[in-house]
Amino acid sequence: MPRYFVCKLGKRRDLESTLQAKVLLAAEHAQVHAALTVVGGRNKADAVLFLSVSGSGQFQGAAKVISCDVNGSTLEVLTSNYLPFAEVSHLKNPLDKNNPVSMSKDGQELAAAVGKKLLALITADKSKATTQGVSRTLDMGCIAAHHFLPLIHQPAAPAHPRQSVAGLPTAAARMLPRQSHPPPPRALYILLPLA
Repeated sequence: MPRYFVCKLGKRRDLESTLQAKVLLAAEHAQVHAALTVVGGRNKADAVLFLSVSGSGQFQGAAKVISCDVNGSTLEVLTSNYLPFAEVSHLKNPLDKNNPVSMSKDGQELAAAVGKKLLALITADKSKATTQGVSRTLDMGCIAAHHFLPLIHQPAAPAHPRQSVAGLPTAAARMLPRQSHPPPPRALYILLPLA
């Protein structure tokens, strides 16, 4: 039976390189590597890692550990789906004082039952999440896999209030009294988690 661990990565590019190379370097993840070495010895570790960029507010994938050595761990990427912490707030880890799994530190082991549930959530088919109005990966604060429904939308204002007013050339528009800039276009969104 596999054991489950959280692996915190420092930056998004660390996540991308880990997923591409399918290798987790021991020097950069000493706590995870130490836990894996204890789990499976030096050659094989029956473990699953949940990858999360620190401060992102979500898990960004899961990988099975194929082997471990002094340099690091070879991985089989199970998924690179994003799973916001809000969707796993109900999962508490009894191996970490019943803290939510979202608060786990690098190398934190998860209870087997919690790890299985988290794996099921992150590997769930999210193909329905690619319809119009759904964002899978927004890099503004790393919000992902949510519906964004516009409620109010104001049309964009002209770049400058004197530019081509009612079809008049710019020179004629300069003769009109100066107007204050209208407020920038706004849209109000409701954020709904995918079911």
